[in-house]
Parts: sequence; structure tokens; C-alpha cells
Amino acid sequence: MTRRTGIPRAVGAPRGGASANLAGCSGGRLLCLFCSECVRLAVGRVARFFAFSRGVLLPLLRPPSARSLARARAFAETLGDFEDVFSVANLEDAARACCRGVSWKRQVQSFSLNRTANCARLRGELLEGSYRPRPGKRFTVHERGKPREIAPCRFEDRVVQRVLCDRLLLPAVSRVAIHDNSACMPGKGTAFALARLAAHLEAHFARCGRAGRIVLFDFSKYFDSVRIDIALDQLAWLGFDGRTHALLRTILLGGAGEPGTTVAAGRRGARGVGEADGAHGACGLGGACGAGEADGASGVRGLGLGNQVSQLVAVYYPNQVDHWVKDDLER
Repeated sequence: MTRRTGIPRAVGAPRGGASANLAGCSGGRLLCLFCSECVRLAVGRVARFFAFSRGVLLPLLRPPSARSLARARAFAETLGDFEDVFSVANLEDAARACCRGVSWKRQVQSFSLNRTANCARLRGELLEGSYRPRPGKRFTVHERGKPREIAPCRFEDRVVQRVLCDRLLLPAVSRVAIHDNSACMPGKGTAFALARLAAHLEAHFARCGRAGRIVLFDFSKYFDSVRIDIALDQLAWLGFDGRTHALLRTILLGGAGEPGTTVAAGRRGARGVGEADGAHGACGLGGACGAGEADGASGVRGLGLGNQVSQLVAVYYPNQVDHWVKDDLER
């Protein structure tokens, strides 16, 4: 049975061994397993977890406790400070990794001819706060009949994002993501996801037999609908220092699908979080996170397909939905 609900799309239905998983770059998906009697309740609650304005995903966020924020900051400090993370050596290692499989390209060869000097220049820009992503060429691909606009970043920006993601963002996101989330997680691939699905199905069958359903929620045009201000509010919960958060903001705003557009402009009285609720009403940080109207992020939506930061932010963005299913619905 398939039922369209605008954004999400519910297919079939599931509690017994409720599990949440987020698929990769093809779009956000949430897979849950429930007993038959819980199907209608679960579908309604997941749908109500989102507010939809002009087809834009607006998660209703719960700010973390002071204790959780303190733990996040303590963990972020163990990853190293900004200057150590973006050392010339780390940038060179990232450049070598980014060269794999694409060393024949002109951009790659041009950067690699003067790798150390280019990495030193990038480090200087990052420490001065003058770094800005260079605009790349956009193109459209058709995947399973759907047109997708790809906005790949230039090679030197890939190097910066590689260091940022591998040494800061990925460890922090992995720490707070649920165990069943295998999207972009090191050591977790298709085999891991299938094994976890099999384990949940076996546990459900042991408790409920064959009585049950599977629900798949698919967030339509997921990357295009991500609100940058909300994403920045959530990234502030990872406990990074001000320079790291400023770099994330620069990259996300540089790759936004519709820069400068606000959700609140226009139809059906729709409003954006930054406009009606305050730029930091959702995060509960009182403006400490650096996102919102003051930084030009309020209402801007869309993650650029084709770069590593967007991929990890897309995995982390519905993290509270994952935890809601795993921590609340399973009880």
C-alpha cells in the first residue's frame, strides 16, 4: 500500500523492533518496523513531527540539555583546535586523498604541481577568516528519471572539506547518530545495513510473529528543502569552536541551492523559523550558535549536491527523528 503525504511518502507500515535508518545522497529516508496496531499512530506522529511550509522541511527541534552541550564541547576539544586541524600536513594528506581516481583532471594536476604552497595558502586563508569557496560549474543529471542539479566544488575546496569532515564533522556526527544509521559512516556499508535490518526483523518476528508492517518515509526533494539556518543551529550542538562553525556557515551558504530566498516569502502565509520564531528559537542557544538572520542564513534553503559537507549535514539534519523513533517509539 502506498500513500502520498506530500513530504513524507509513507509506504506500507511498522513497533516491535523499531529502527531508524537514513539512506545516502539519493534523499532522506526513514525506515521503521512496528506492530500492526501501532501503524496509524506512528505514521501520524512522524508526520506531525514536521511542519510543512511550501514543501520545505521544518523539523520541530528540541534543544539539547546543558549537560549534553558540555559533553559535546568536551568531545570537540579532543579532536584538536582549529589551527592544528588545518595544518599544512593535514591539508596535504587530504589533497593526496582527493587525487585518487581523478589525477588526470586539469584542476587536480594544477593544484598538485605546487601542493605544499597551495596548502599553505589555504591554511593562511582559513586562519585569517578570508577563505571563501570558489564557484564551480553546475550541471544536471537524470537519476531514475529525476533531474538532479549537481554543484561540485573545485578541487581546492574539496581539500578543505576533506579535512573539515574527516577530522571534525564526521567524528562528531558519528558520536551522536544512532547505531543503525549507516549513511556515510566509516565501517558501515550496505552489508551492515542489511545485517541490522535482518536483526530487527528477527527480533520483531520473535515478539510479534508475522503481524506487523514496514514504514518507509521518503523526504521529497530532501537536499533542496533543507533549511540552512536550522542546519546551522543543529551543527552548533556538536560543540565546535567559533571558527569551525563560521567555516561551516561559509561552506553551507556558498552551496545553498537557492541563496537569498526565504521560505516566508510568498504563498499561503508560510513563515520561516528565523522570521517568526527568532533566528535561534529552535536551537535554544540564544544566538550563541552564529546562525540566523544576522549571518544571512535565515530562510535560505538547499544543500548543494556534490560536496562532502552537504552529505554529512544531510545525514545529521534529521538525527532527532532517528532518535525519536529509536528512543521513544521503541518503548
